[in-house]
Amino acid sequence: MSDQQNSLNQSNPDEIDFWAIFQKLWLRRGLLIIVPFMFSLLTIIGLLVTAVKSSAPIVYYVELQGIEKSRYPNGTVFSPQDMLIPDVLEVAVKSIGLPVDDTLRAAIQVEYDVPSTRGIQLKYETKLSDKKLNPANIERMNSQLLEELKRETMRGVRIAIDYNSLGLSQDQGTTLAIALPRAWSKVYTEKFHVHVDTRLDNSSITLEKNPLVKTSDVLSARNTLRRIRHGLSLLSADSRLKALTGEAGYTSSDLQSKLERFTELYFNSIYASLFATPDQNAESFLSETQLEIDELGRNIEEINRTLVDLNSFKTQASDNKRSAGSADSVQLGDNSLKQVIDLAQKASLAEYLQKVLTERQLLAQKKSALIQEIERSKLSVEPNTDELFMQRATKEFSDLKSEYISLLNLARNVSRQIYGDFFRPLGSPGIDGSLLPKRSVLIVAAAFMLGAFIATLIALVLPSRRQEAQIS
Repeated sequence: MSDQQNSLNQSNPDEIDFWAIFQKLWLRRGLLIIVPFMFSLLTIIGLLVTAVKSSAPIVYYVELQGIEKSRYPNGTVFSPQDMLIPDVLEVAVKSIGLPVDDTLRAAIQVEYDVPSTRGIQLKYETKLSDKKLNPANIERMNSQLLEELKRETMRGVRIAIDYNSLGLSQDQGTTLAIALPRAWSKVYTEKFHVHVDTRLDNSSITLEKNPLVKTSDVLSARNTLRRIRHGLSLLSADSRLKALTGEAGYTSSDLQSKLERFTELYFNSIYASLFATPDQNAESFLSETQLEIDELGRNIEEINRTLVDLNSFKTQASDNKRSAGSADSVQLGDNSLKQVIDLAQKASLAEYLQKVLTERQLLAQKKSALIQEIERSKLSVEPNTDELFMQRATKEFSDLKSEYISLLNLARNVSRQIYGDFFRPLGSPGIDGSLLPKRSVLIVAAAFMLGAFIATLIALVLPSRRQEAQIS
């Protein structure tokens, strides 16, 4: 029987004796236990040492207020990086005494984010875990997830401050995190006036005396009246501001009437008399105005050529559409990319055409107003030498400017009160998350498995006790 067993063993020399392997591992079971635990312990110590040497940043979430579609109330584009401009940083670090340099900016990160996005992700993960969903539903839900995340994320910003790199304590880092959005709201409100339409800033005037005597006085008054007229039209068009009254009790509509009255009774007469005996300033003004009219004419002609090109493109597109088949359906075949491009061009064509027409209309209105001024300069009007007339004109003009400035300042203050600060805190600043890596458990588990694998190799390589006895 032994001869038969030996014969079987010799006929299958490559067979693995699992029982012998098990016996070997069992004899080295202490090694199989100690080595994995040693690897796990060393990994845990390494993670703790790393955590002690590093520090998580101070994180502060704030919700944006008065900012819609990434724009301030006046239409200026908003960016989270607005909080890192030098003007804002200087105000924010004033109480801490830090210099505003590249080190400070590198230690502060500001980006769109709000804590509620975590809940949205969990909600959609639960929905997408349904095994009954077909590919179309999964794609639709993924699109909804991205859209909802984008909309929710842009509701606020996440401010992260690496206070250790700045040599600050945790309390100082918290102070800086709170001060940063306050400084941003203050600077952009008081210095950049983002609460008020930027066009109103372009309509500001100064309350300097103007006797309306010299040519330079009258031309300066002309520009002032144009800015007042533009500003009042903006205030009248804003439902929040059109009912405001200045110090004298005038609304924007009241001031518009007063402006027209002053222009008709006083200014037109004074303005026309400049050109009865024109001086160098008057002649220079007429030359510059004529050049501006010519430039506007060239711009209008360029727009006219653009409109002709658009009309040709539209006609060609219509011919291609009729040759392609039915106008009520779109079939994407081998040339699907071209068809998609054609559809996109058609969708944007109407919007672009409206933009071009609006621009042409504005240029034509400006050109017409300048031509009217040139024609008025050709009238033979003798200078008015009535001293009482000039005194009344000067006083009317001064009162008009004073009342307009009062109303403009009030509009700015009211706009700021409507929106208040641009942010609302979403909790208090604090350390975001743990100092340990997010997957610390997996790292420790991987170390344990690696230790078990190495221990197994060692146990198999070491000789068994019988072999040790034979060697000895």
